[in-house]
Amino acid sequence: MMRKPLCPPFNVDQAARRKRIRAGMVDRDFPDFEPLDLVAKQQAQMMRRNAQSSDCRWSAVGQCTADDICREPNRCQAACLLGNWASRGDTILDAHDQLMSHSSQFHLVTVVNWGWARDTGNLYDLKPRSMHRWLQRRIQHLKGIRGIACVEASLNTVGSIELWQGEINLVSTGASYQELSKALKLSSSTPVPKPVMIKAIQPGDLAHVLAYITKPLPEGRVAYEADNGRQAQRYVRVPSAHLREHDAWRMSMLMRDRLLVIGMRLAQSGTEKCR
Repeated sequence: MMRKPLCPPFNVDQAARRKRIRAGMVDRDFPDFEPLDLVAKQQAQMMRRNAQSSDCRWSAVGQCTADDICREPNRCQAACLLGNWASRGDTILDAHDQLMSHSSQFHLVTVVNWGWARDTGNLYDLKPRSMHRWLQRRIQHLKGIRGIACVEASLNTVGSIELWQGEINLVSTGASYQELSKALKLSSSTPVPKPVMIKAIQPGDLAHVLAYITKPLPEGRVAYEADNGRQAQRYVRVPSAHLREHDAWRMSMLMRDRLLVIGMRLAQSGTEKCR
């Protein structure tokens, strides 16, 4: 029996799509959206560090090139960085325009729940769908809220301890700072110093922030005590061994699985929707 390929057949209109995404980012004040040659380099590095993987899906991901991205990246695995570029491009442009059509006041919300922390080696146990359900329960009474949320896992180092910390980043409109803060409040006993952070977004920065929350690769953060006695953190490179674990985590899901669309419907099908 012939096996069904991981990705759909390639589309001959990829050049037009790339041009449309780039032009759309410029029109939305974000000309610095990741260049495809950089993404292709990251994809090549990812393929090299997973060269010894027994997962046969890596061979299909290796078929994507900057000049030949599959035509329906939302049906491809989230590990594919080139497919992710195309999928994110469509999502950012559509979400930007819909959010701007509703309001000019936006918030970036980051929720870091200690219950979403996982030991290194156990990232596979972090389930975006359960995190989505948590967010849905917390905001279901905010009838006017619209936005897009994305699940992320960062590699956090505290002293000699390394762990994956799951978090939700949400770009929203239709709910005030006070409403969001009350709806998403976490227990004061959590070991996370700032479990919920809410910042205003300037309209000109909206596309840039949407790109940030949907980025595919993880950040590394090292906690330390600042001169004022408060806990702070600095960003560091994630080691290859941990990147491989994150790659395998993304390989276990489709492009759409980390996203939750709230109160609106994007033209690109596949993302999980809330109301």
